[in-house]
Amino acid sequence: MTATTFLIGIVLAIGLGAALSALWLRSKPAPEPPPKQDPNQPIAEALLRIETQIRDFEAQRQHMLGGLEHHLTSLSRETVALSQALRAPNSRGRWGELTLRRVAELAGFQLEGVLRNDSVGVGGKLRNTCIYSWIPQ
Repeated sequence: MTATTFLIGIVLAIGLGAALSALWLRSKPAPEPPPKQDPNQPIAEALLRIETQIRDFEAQRQHMLGGLEHHLTSLSRETVALSQALRAPNSRGRWGELTLRRVAELAGFQLEGVLRNDSVGVGGKLRNTCIYSWIPQ
């Protein structure tokens, strides 16, 4: 084997390899380009999240509003009952006595042993009076 035969074999092998590689690349399908992302996709996702949050907030608001309406109707009923109760003379007098006691206590007066109720006759009727008698020492 001479050098010339060897070189011819190498050139033929390289040519045959190149031809087979070309055929193989042609038979292989072209790779698909990666799908392009929609530039509006992140905005659409953010809007969807915001819409979900708004729905949740609206549901919570409706729930709270229902509770508030329930409390208002209850308060209205209690106000009517209190108004009717205070129309009775006995209730008004007792309510006034309690209010006077609370005001005096909030003002810092010590009411133990110094506040007494007396009945006073006015115009032929007896009326209860609350007398605060305190003598400084």
